Amino acid sequence: MNLQEFIDDSNISGGTSGLVMGSAPSVEIVKNLQFSGIRIGVGDMPWRAPELGPYDFWVTANTEYPLPWKKRDLRDITRANCKFLLSSASVAAKGTNTQYAAKILGELTSSKNYVYYSQRHFFGKDCSPPGKCCLIAKEIDFGTSIQEIVNKLIGETGPAYSEGSGVAIHGFALAIILKLNPIYILGVEIPRTEAEYLSYKNWKRRNESLVKKFRRWMRLSFSKYFNRDSDFGGDTYPIIINDFTNLVKLANSLGIEVISLSTTSPLNHIQGIVFRSKIVTS
Repeated sequence: MNLQEFIDDSNISGGTSGLVMGSAPSVEIVKNLQFSGIRIGVGDMPWRAPELGPYDFWVTANTEYPLPWKKRDLRDITRANCKFLLSSASVAAKGTNTQYAAKILGELTSSKNYVYYSQRHFFGKDCSPPGKCCLIAKEIDFGTSIQEIVNKLIGETGPAYSEGSGVAIHGFALAIILKLNPIYILGVEIPRTEAEYLSYKNWKRRNESLVKKFRRWMRLSFSKYFNRDSDFGGDTYPIIINDFTNLVKLANSLGIEVISLSTTSPLNHIQGIVFRSKIVTS
């Protein structure tokens, strides 16, 4: 099913607290927190850190992992035992067989644990020029974009934020759509440089060969000398901050409190986000 169908089918009432969990090392403090609400793991968190779960949702938005049309990835998704959200952009990588991917995704549509969403096709239009995500959207109904769905909550049309330069923004948007309140955010650091781009269990990377692992280690080790931008740095960084700023404003207008649990996250500087060192239960 697509995201809009999931929302309609779930009859969401909201009110439960939510925790959006990124993979930065700061996410480790979850071990010391008393939290009984909805956990949204983004990126590869349910695989990377199952001990920090259990997770209710797994939100992905990349072309590397996890991809349900790959058998090992599909096993990882199944073992996570949570609702899995896959972006239409996941097929964009060079070499992806969109027909095969569509076949597998079509077979999975009968399972309510698989929810598909669009992050690019605003107003139902294809990309310009059309890409692989447009091809697969003709085979699989990814529905209204997540950006437009969240904007409907305040009676607006069009996207509430950009295509999204990081999966955490989609995880946050999902938390708002689910009307979770308050929404806690942890493990979202938005590193500007590769030297700062570290993960909880940084050695752990699914589908990474020893050669690729060594190359990644070399880039991390020497990036500080070249000040090389991460995928979130350079011109992308202000876009990410602006996306979060827009969503925080939207959440606040709905009476949703947004709380950062990380002392080092740049999200702490966004108006409307409150920093706390712990989760307060009533």
